[in-house]
Amino acid sequence: MKKIPFFLTLIILSLAPIHAQKTVSERAQELITSIKYLFKKSVAQEQETSSIGASETKILSINVGYLPIKNTITDYDQYFFTLKKFADNPEIDYILLDINSGGGSIATAEILAERIKNIKVTKPVICFISDMGCSAAYLIASATSYIIAPASAQIGALGALIAFDYKPQYLYITSAPYKAPIYKEEGVLDEKFLEYAQDSIDATAEIFFSAVASCRPINVETIRNFQAKKFNGKQALAMGLIDEVGTIEAVIQKITSEIETKNNHVYEKITFLEIENHQPKVMTTFTTIH
Repeated sequence: MKKIPFFLTLIILSLAPIHAQKTVSERAQELITSIKYLFKKSVAQEQETSSIGASETKILSINVGYLPIKNTITDYDQYFFTLKKFADNPEIDYILLDINSGGGSIATAEILAERIKNIKVTKPVICFISDMGCSAAYLIASATSYIIAPASAQIGALGALIAFDYKPQYLYITSAPYKAPIYKEEGVLDEKFLEYAQDSIDATAEIFFSAVASCRPINVETIRNFQAKKFNGKQALAMGLIDEVGTIEAVIQKITSEIETKNNHVYEKITFLEIENHQPKVMTTFTTIH
């Protein structure tokens, strides 16, 4: 038998000392384990990449909670709890109030205004007066961070009123004289009752004026001197009642600018959501305006 040189034997032994001591079955098991490890690593990397991609896609959209306030304002609950849903949802970046109302209950407006003031400390709230924002509706608008309205919108009517129906004449039996209207004669209110009613309305109006002045850069005396007049969008801007004359495009641009500045990121779309069955639902999506 031919002898292998001594130095070649040393090289062979040094190159494969481990394999020489293992069976074919053991080496096959090692190979299977290595393949499984590489496969798991590949899947993990793919999932991580997918997760990053989803995150990047998500932050490209600004999510805005949309709350319309239309017609006469009476009960606050339908608005109050929608505001809370938007405020508590971390996926909502911004809240938009779309107001088109001639007014309503000042007490309801006062409750909603306080709720908005608390929310905007941590989440911005913007108001778009699409057509009319008067009386109690304006009080709600005044509590937001920023008000935009078209040039032709009607804004103001800051005051309070009470109405009496003279026809038909009613007979009131009450626990106290001023519980119901007091008539001097048919169709004519008693002077003392008129004085009482005027004092009551003036006191309510002062509460209204103070609430607006606490939100807007206008003092109570200036608001009182408006004499409850209505103003168009351009006049309202000059008087400090709104912050910008514009349409919904101006709203989109304002929201986009603020969120992009805050997050130092460029967004491609803005998504408006409403509350349906107590959950946010996508209404519509716009391209952002820079």
